[in-house]
Amino acid sequence: MKCPHCHYHIDDRFDDCIEAEPDYGPIVIGYKFCDNCNTIITYKHVYKRKDGSDYLENTIIIDDIQEEGVAHDNVPDEYSNDFNEAFKVLPHSPKASAALSRRCLQAVFQGHFKTKANNLADQIDEVSLSQHIPGYILDRLKNVRIIGNFSAHPLKNTSTGEVIDVEPHEAEWLIDTLESLFDFCFVQPKLLEVQKKEIDAKLKKAGKQPIWDKSDTKK
Repeated sequence: MKCPHCHYHIDDRFDDCIEAEPDYGPIVIGYKFCDNCNTIITYKHVYKRKDGSDYLENTIIIDDIQEEGVAHDNVPDEYSNDFNEAFKVLPHSPKASAALSRRCLQAVFQGHFKTKANNLADQIDEVSLSQHIPGYILDRLKNVRIIGNFSAHPLKNTSTGEVIDVEPHEAEWLIDTLESLFDFCFVQPKLLEVQKKEIDAKLKKAGKQPIWDKSDTKK
């Protein structure tokens, strides 16, 4: 779970809580302070009672804030729009968030990595065979398959826009995986280009040959 104010990773344990007991299951309202920005965060845990036991059905952040664009500016709109929406709805509907994230993941696979497969599981396998993907991202993609349990939920594999059940923490894992993928595919390459230009500009100013701008290299 992330702080809705600074996006810092936090746990979902409350400092204090108030419990209500409706017929369908308890509602727990509590608060805590973010360890990073020290802003108070208020949550509502909604439980569903079944066979004498209470199961966590949803966690809602009830702070009066509006989430806007969270993807880095270097991420193309065709990916950032779904990602931002997935992030925004995460506290209110993990199912909807996961559906948007899976659709976004498929879009990145098809648009950036040029995968040929049609379903998400095969696309993950296809991307995983690439020698240019860092190990930490491969591990994340591998766990997308494990957590998502595609064999038990084939719709996740073939129609990623469907709003269907998600495993615990699956929606958050998808968000974090996309953030790592965006950083590798779009953010860091752009930052590297900027740094290259800055270094070449300094070299030119010092009367030296640029390193990367070969069009300016003296013959």
